[in-house]
Amino acid sequence: VKTAQPQRWGAQSSTWEAQGSSRQVSAPSSQVSFASPLAPRPGSSGSVSSSHSVDLPCIYPALVMRSTHARLAIPSKNIRASEFELDVLGVSGVPLLGATLALRADGQRKVEISFNRDNLLLAVVGADLRICDAQGALVGSLSKVEEDRYGLYDGKGRLLMMLLPQGDAGDVRMIAQGGSSHKEKAHVFHRQAGRLPDDHFEVVVRPGVDAVLVLACFFALIVFNLPRASLS
Repeated sequence: VKTAQPQRWGAQSSTWEAQGSSRQVSAPSSQVSFASPLAPRPGSSGSVSSSHSVDLPCIYPALVMRSTHARLAIPSKNIRASEFELDVLGVSGVPLLGATLALRADGQRKVEISFNRDNLLLAVVGADLRICDAQGALVGSLSKVEEDRYGLYDGKGRLLMMLLPQGDAGDVRMIAQGGSSHKEKAHVFHRQAGRLPDDHFEVVVRPGVDAVLVLACFFALIVFNLPRASLS
């Protein structure tokens, strides 16, 4: 298997700033609904109370923005390759995180998300759609709920967040239960080259939400689960 060449964005992309994006995280559509405030995982026999929402897990607290949206960019060129190594840019336009898809020693293809500066492993996403932290502890796993939506569930089978792919370009909305309403936690947009030198995904994460969790969910969908689509 031929390994895809690492996609690195250097100083030429340093002009991309948070305010450069005019797209804001949109309000959830009235058509988006959960089966219940805390819907159990499909096939789960466990009973789940619907009177309280479940907090989203946090993998890397240092990347949780408390008062502003976090904005990241992922190059889309090699994201459908059998293997890849790519940078995830922060708001300053320089590499903040790294993502690598490779065949591991256990024979499974997995995406590893790491902190670029220290090469610190943060999360691992498997082809089984399980998201684990660096120590191997389960953070959550994805299951298909309906034809056009997926659920992120914790180890007890409780629904944490809904993932709603938008068309075939790789756009994804992520919505979670918040009390009696549903709140959009993140939105991924497919962007053409412009402010960045290549086509990319712009990841917009609401304040208080872990960007690493959002990235892990996105990689689980785009790499292992969604049908191959034209991302050019």
